[in-house]
Amino acid sequence: MNDVFTQILEWQAAGKAVALATVVKVYGSAPRPLGA
Repeated sequence: MNDVFTQILEWQAAGKAVALATVVKVYGSAPRPLGA
């Protein structure tokens, strides 16, 4: 997980817009499990 934060910091330093999302609720045939 630290790799993700390191990459985000690098992108921000380069002036790129960054967003990080966490799945908090799923229903039906969701492709990602809760917490992904």
